[in-house]
Amino acid sequence: MRSGNRIGNLFLSYAPPDRERVRKVVRHLKAMGITARDPFEEILPGDNWAARLGEFLEGADAMVAFVSPQSAESENTRRDWLYALSQPRFAGRFVVVQVRKTDPGAVPWPIQSQQWITDESPKAIARKLGEALLGGQSRQTRRGKAA
Repeated sequence: MRSGNRIGNLFLSYAPPDRERVRKVVRHLKAMGITARDPFEEILPGDNWAARLGEFLEGADAMVAFVSPQSAESENTRRDWLYALSQPRFAGRFVVVQVRKTDPGAVPWPIQSQQWITDESPKAIARKLGEALLGGQSRQTRRGKAA
């Protein structure tokens, strides 16, 4: 849970082909004291994926949308992103990270209007995520404009 500017439960939304890139960012987030929940790591075979994912989303106080051509095409990631943007508790706590070059027009328009952290080193991405999330600021820019 949130306590002041602390993030207690960061939800990661990404497509499976981006997993290794996301893991590298998460290692740096952990070093900064930010805990991230990864459904691909925590939901086990035999679990009810939809029910468990719903629990993760309900318990999250922030979300990182890792954007790539694969996540932009995924109905599941798009649904996660739009859900988060519709929830007041994610105001200022929804950050878009481009992990692979992606046409901004390939993602839903509410994602296009967010300021994106572009594909940089995992350490730089984690640093910018920390600044964005711990600062709790919501920033809007033109379509897919890089941070």
